[in-house]
Amino acid sequence: MTIPITRFDARVAALFDGLEGLYAHADDVDCEPSVRILITEHQRLAASEAEVQQLRRRLTQLSDGSRYVDEALLQELDSTLADLEEQVEERDQRALDLDAHILLLEVRAPATSLHRARVAVLTAATIPGRPIDFNAADLGPSALGTTGTR
Repeated sequence: MTIPITRFDARVAALFDGLEGLYAHADDVDCEPSVRILITEHQRLAASEAEVQQLRRRLTQLSDGSRYVDEALLQELDSTLADLEEQVEERDQRALDLDAHILLLEVRAPATSLHRARVAVLTAATIPGRPIDFNAADLGPSALGTTGTR
C-alpha cells in the first residue's frame, strides 16, 4: 500500500509512531473507529491535494504560450480555473476535517509537557496564521540555556 502524503503527516506520525504505524491498522477488522476515520480523512485529503496539483499543471500547460490565444483557449482556462477553485474549497474543507480529528486524538494522547510542546509546534506548522501556543519551559531543560533563557 502506498501511503498518501499531506501537510498533516508530521502530526499524524507523532500520534502513531509514523504513518506506517497508522496505516498498519487500515485492514484491521477490530480497528478503533477513530483510527479508521483518521485513515479515511487522510486519504481523502491526499486525493484532493493531488487533484489540485493536477489542475495547476493543466493551467500551466494551457498558459505556456504554445497555443494561440482564442476563444476556445480562454474558455478552457476559465473552466479549469473554476474547477481549481472548487477543488481548493473541497481540499480546504477536508484539511479542516482532518485537523479537527487529529486535534481530538491529540487531546486523548498522553499529556506530557514535551508532547504538548511538540503538538503546538506541529499544529502551528500545518495551519497558516495559527500562533504557536506553548511555554518554552514545556520543551524541557535541554531547550533552555544554562541560565534558563534562550
